[in-house]
Amino acid sequence: MLDIGQVDLAALAVALEDHSPESTWWFDPTTGEVAPRSAFSLDQPGEGDPETGRLIPVEPIPSSEGYRDMEQFVQLVRDPRARDRLDRALQGRGPFRRFKDTLLEFPGLREAWFRFHTRAWNAEASSGWPMRG
Repeated sequence: MLDIGQVDLAALAVALEDHSPESTWWFDPTTGEVAPRSAFSLDQPGEGDPETGRLIPVEPIPSSEGYRDMEQFVQLVRDPRARDRLDRALQGRGPFRRFKDTLLEFPGLREAWFRFHTRAWNAEASSGWPMRG
């Protein structure tokens, strides 16, 4: 059985967040490697081949979970002006881009957001994926 320490959690976190239609991410349960399909060698039958069932497709987590993370982060912001600007950025269409653009106005908060976001996605990646259902 693969130990969680062998799983590339950073790559898994990226894969879980990648909603682009061009990307297909795969997890190799024998090595812990997570990569786009093209990164796996398909030279030998059964070696990195999703068709053999050895690789597990990584389905992205719904964007609503990423939105929830942004909402939770905003609740932690102590500066009323920054909290208000970030809260307004989450309203309406395109909240992800507006949120990131608003963070550019607050460099300290931007760094704090990336730390918060990384911890949240790493926790999600290590929470029993892909066995949860």
